Amino acid sequence: MRAVSRVDKTVAMRAVVIAVANSLALICRSRAALQIEILALRHQLAVYQRGGHRPNCALPTGSSGHGCLESGRGGERPW
Repeated sequence: MRAVSRVDKTVAMRAVVIAVANSLALICRSRAALQIEILALRHQLAVYQRGGHRPNCALPTGSSGHGCLESGRGGERPW
């Protein structure tokens, strides 16, 4: 059995440190992505709860594909 040299220990320790650092970076990215998703969902909920005027939309007319009678010519709002 051969003795483990100091260089081998250093290389092994460096690999462990790099693996741990990569794992921590992955966890932080996942948390950041989750926070961004929560922020977007809260914004959607606030917009939905705000309500406001909603146009009456009928079946698609075929001209613009939207079928919204209140949208005016070219999708612009008449108000």
